[in-house]
Amino acid sequence: MLACLLLSLTNSGAEPWTFDPQAYDSLVDADSPQAIPPGTRINSTNWQQYRHFLPIGIQALFSHSYQWSVPTGPDGEIVVGPTVRVSQPYKYRLDTEKYAGRTKLLHNPDGSVGISGYVAGLPFPQLDRRDPDLVSKLIYNSYFRYHPAILFYRQRGLLFDTYMNRSDSTATVVEFRLNHISDFGYPLSQPLAPNDFFFTSNITVEAPEQIKYTVNLQIYYDNPNQRQEIYTYIPALRRSVRRSAAARCAPIVGADLVQDDAYPRPVLLNEFSYRVWGKKKILEQKHLDRSRLFDPDSYNFRGVPGWPKPSLGPWELRTVWVVEERTLPSNSSYCYGSRVTYLDEDQFLYADLDIYDPALRLWKLSNSGSTTTPLNDGHDSVWMQADVRTMTLDLLNSHATVSIQIEPARLNGEVPEKYRDVQVWALPAGLPQMSP
Repeated sequence: MLACLLLSLTNSGAEPWTFDPQAYDSLVDADSPQAIPPGTRINSTNWQQYRHFLPIGIQALFSHSYQWSVPTGPDGEIVVGPTVRVSQPYKYRLDTEKYAGRTKLLHNPDGSVGISGYVAGLPFPQLDRRDPDLVSKLIYNSYFRYHPAILFYRQRGLLFDTYMNRSDSTATVVEFRLNHISDFGYPLSQPLAPNDFFFTSNITVEAPEQIKYTVNLQIYYDNPNQRQEIYTYIPALRRSVRRSAAARCAPIVGADLVQDDAYPRPVLLNEFSYRVWGKKKILEQKHLDRSRLFDPDSYNFRGVPGWPKPSLGPWELRTVWVVEERTLPSNSSYCYGSRVTYLDEDQFLYADLDIYDPALRLWKLSNSGSTTTPLNDGHDSVWMQADVRTMTLDLLNSHATVSIQIEPARLNGEVPEKYRDVQVWALPAGLPQMSP
């Protein structure tokens, strides 16, 4: 305990990293011949040689500027493997080919850019770095990226404070895509849900006992420019509470992630400006060993809580779009000053977030590793926000949240029958009826 306290006091005097445009410019361009040979081992002694292949937040962890620092020794190494591409799901590709020509951007009089004509699939499959509308197309591709009609998984959350005190929780997550569905055997729209709803996420706490059955429900609209709705079911009161717009900055069930860090994120063009920092080669962990993914022994819980051991799987050079979301001065009450997302080119899923406070100090980072999940449609496996490991680190306050799944995700027809009820698990009126 004393050692942790001394470490905290030592790091509190370090100068926090601030937003640096040159840091993003210096990341290795996707067209560059620079590469890292498979088998390379990156650690705390040689990381500077490879820093331009690392997200800025991961660079900060290697720099030892904060309490959270990548562990020394073999368990803290990044082992580089070959790059393995993963295509969009077959049905989603078919819908992209069928409907992409109908999707248009709307340039509104106030300068914002909306979207019209979207039916299903990827809205904008053809991207050009010289296109003045590139950033708008990227954020809409991310909002409408593939997600199954129904997704179910259980996860364990480990919360750490600056002294490495830990609290554990478990939760059930049920997510529905209610519109623009691209799965065999499902209609384009869920008939039992309101037609202006796009996506819902229901997180129901299983443990600890004192908050058991607490529910966090987020509802996202078919119009990406509309704020999400947030509801909390409080079992002690036997009622649900609709949260205010300010709840976007409230923690999700006590974690270091806030409501606005979840997928999808509304495209609020009147509150944020967007910029593309380029198409880059970045090291990500995209093919985890499924046999070890759910085992806590696959992770470090010193240095950086949740840092994956090499046995969990290799890292690989991925082509990503680096997109910044900067808070406009008119939105000064918002919690973040800037948020930088690394969008994987294959499926527009992000693996890293760099999050800056209103003074543009590096505040948080979120890093995920994933593996593909079989769709069981005879065609594909796919990346989702399930079958992942995630660590979210608050660098300024030395907090950490680690998410580890308890068991493999289940989707569509594999989801247990009681969790397929849209009216119970996706709508506010169903919150009092749930029985996890």
